[in-house]
Amino acid sequence: MDDKGLTLAVPQIPALQKTAELIKNDWNAVGIAPVNIVTAPPNDFADTVVRGRNYELLLFGNTLENPDDLFPFWHSAERLAPGLNLSLYQNAEVDRLLEMNRQTGDAEKRAKNLERIAAQISEDHPAAFLFSLPYLYIHRDTLEGLKLPMIVTPADRFQNIAEWNVARVRVLQ
Repeated sequence: MDDKGLTLAVPQIPALQKTAELIKNDWNAVGIAPVNIVTAPPNDFADTVVRGRNYELLLFGNTLENPDDLFPFWHSAERLAPGLNLSLYQNAEVDRLLEMNRQTGDAEKRAKNLERIAAQISEDHPAAFLFSLPYLYIHRDTLEGLKLPMIVTPADRFQNIAEWNVARVRVLQ
């Protein structure tokens, strides 16, 4: 860090801007200063900051379309635009495991590889994982057949909607 401090790039999304301010305050409290926050509207941010890899520190959210396929986010081939490896992470072993997972249909092998990938990424610290926003299901007690799948996108909450039904008791009169 030089006299200019650190620059944290954040899209103009209220939750992320608030998070950036909290990070800045926490870093300032432990002597990391100055921390400069730069923002841009989301579309401009994606074009000027993310695609061009024009950031020192980046606060950004990603949605995993397929939670079992981490290739777009962690394989070294995805470091440059339009890839999604925004931390510019490189690790030959992780690359190998990601490639293996794309080639195997063995769910058990994929799960073991994902564990190894997660452990290596955790050891290397290419990113700080801050939070994952929860999805909240509000429904009546009479709703049956509701299963709570892993939600990756908002549409996923309706994965098994065809199985939903309202419990009713028929009474003969």
